[in-house]
Amino acid sequence: MSAPEGSPEVQRYLLSASRLYEDLEYERALDQLASAKRFAHRVEDDVTIALYEGIILADLGKKEASTAAFKAALFLNPEATLPVTVSPKVERDFEAARADVRKELAPIIARQEAEKQRKEEERRAAELQAQAAEKQRKEEEERHAAELQAQAAEKQRQEEARRAAELKAQEEAERLRSANHRPVLEPAAPAISTGPDLRVAPQVEAPRRSRPVLPFVLLGAGALAGGAGGYFGIQSRSDTRSAREPGFQSVRADHLESARGNALIANVLLGTATAAGIGALISFLSSGGDDAPTAEAAR
Repeated sequence: MSAPEGSPEVQRYLLSASRLYEDLEYERALDQLASAKRFAHRVEDDVTIALYEGIILADLGKKEASTAAFKAALFLNPEATLPVTVSPKVERDFEAARADVRKELAPIIARQEAEKQRKEEERRAAELQAQAAEKQRKEEEERHAAELQAQAAEKQRQEEARRAAELKAQEEAERLRSANHRPVLEPAAPAISTGPDLRVAPQVEAPRRSRPVLPFVLLGAGALAGGAGGYFGIQSRSDTRSAREPGFQSVRADHLESARGNALIANVLLGTATAAGIGALISFLSSGGDDAPTAEAAR
């Protein structure tokens, strides 16, 4: 009989017990096994020692004690096998003990299997939940990125519209200002008479009274500024409604900031339109005199 692998102390006692068993020193072999138990700290060591005790007790004819030792080992490891070759009778007693142990352990094993299956199902459910949470997180990130991109595009569009409106207003104001400052032709100096001229002097038609241009310039600029101010006011109200809708705090803050900027531009343009309208009215009232030159009779 050879001692199986185990902790060094247990292995030495098992080797000693196997030599005494071969020399038919059963009692002393059992004493060595008892000493080995003091150094056994692993389940494998306890199983091996109990199996050796069952074999030695079976050879001593102590069937009940042998069966108890076999069951002690099998309760720790129901699939354990005898470490040495034994007689058919001892083999039968060992397998009978295994059957009894399996019968007693059946409810425990069933509960263990059920618990193992439950833990496995919980693990899989946790994995699925983690995957779903990760998928939702990615979808939220993509949706947030799309919202930021759309917001940036909207801000760029509004900025381009504002610049186009300002440029158009400047061009219109420049055009009207140029029309208001056209050069006026000076009347030609009268010819010096050197004698009687029998020709009939042509009658000079008095120039028509010119209509004032500045009021119309101011009215046009005011109308253009008012239209642009109305557009940015509408954009400001739209951004304010978007800021009140549920969503990411950063997106709502951006909508609110855009609403403030558009409101400021709208106020400036509407103020400009009001000032232009007042200026047009004042200019129109101040240009009401008759400044047409009188026709001069030919001599």
